[in-house]
Amino acid sequence: MAADRDGELVAVASLASSPAIGKAVPFTGAAAGAIAVQGYTSPYLGVAGMKMLREGAGAAEMIQRILEGDPLRESRQILALDSQGQTAGHTGTSLAPYAGAICGQGYIVGGCGLGAENVLNRCADAYEEASGSLAERLLAVMEVPGRDEGGPGRIISAVLRISGKLPYPWIDLRIDRHARPLDELRALFAEWDARHGSICSEQENGAGHC
Repeated sequence: MAADRDGELVAVASLASSPAIGKAVPFTGAAAGAIAVQGYTSPYLGVAGMKMLREGAGAAEMIQRILEGDPLRESRQILALDSQGQTAGHTGTSLAPYAGAICGQGYIVGGCGLGAENVLNRCADAYEEASGSLAERLLAVMEVPGRDEGGPGRIISAVLRISGKLPYPWIDLRIDRHARPLDELRALFAEWDARHGSICSEQENGAGHC
């Protein structure tokens, strides 16, 4: 999860061993921020959290509030980025074999069921070292768990969702089930970018149609 360098775009990218994660994990909103609900997912938490972010709550405050009284909080991971670029995360103690999150400047990487802690360190390094657009940088990050954790039948779905000034997502690409979801997501993004990228970029600046 990240914001671009000027704060105009916010994004969530995720891989999972369960199908169709695009409907339950990523939540993004124009001028509000972004949330990822992982582990034991719940769209209700994402919707409630985005409402709090739009009303001005910070990332850490929002996470604290949506998990108050939640009996499944130790089975959930919540990652958040607010409109000020601040990040925060909650990782439940029941998530295994390894789960955690690393907050950086304008980004947060997190995961559940990872093979080792250094996967997240390498994800953070990949984001900071990557170049290109926000989407390209997040795709580069996804290569780390995608290759390390992506044995046959392990990772089967992927999502890339980016929001900007518009009231709907600028990019919302999903691979609901595939043996190589990251490869498919990369191919889908390349096709989307070739067809719509420049036009949608113009609309992000107040012109064009997407």
